[in-house]
Amino acid sequence: MIARVCQNDAQKVWTDLDGRGAAVANTEVERHTGVDVEDVPSAAWGWSKENHTWIHIGGILSAIFLLCMLRGNHVGHVEDVFLILFAIAILALVARDWWARRAGWYR
Repeated sequence: MIARVCQNDAQKVWTDLDGRGAAVANTEVERHTGVDVEDVPSAAWGWSKENHTWIHIGGILSAIFLLCMLRGNHVGHVEDVFLILFAIAILALVARDWWARRAGWYR
């Protein structure tokens, strides 16, 4: 009986009843990490991951910038309402994302 090493796993040996070796497909589930190292070589160093802390900081700074634009040379207050509503919406999205990641809803 002849045994050959499987091409996918060096520790597994497969044989047929008639003595011919046969390579079998690997049945292990391959996990996708989000970024393919072949497409983005820097992913092996960890540079292609999203940093949610910086995204949250950017959202907070954007909301502060919108609120800073309340002081200006405009006469009507319609702009103020829109600036405040957009700042509240950005802060609500940042707070929801922060809470969801803290509670384990997202990874």
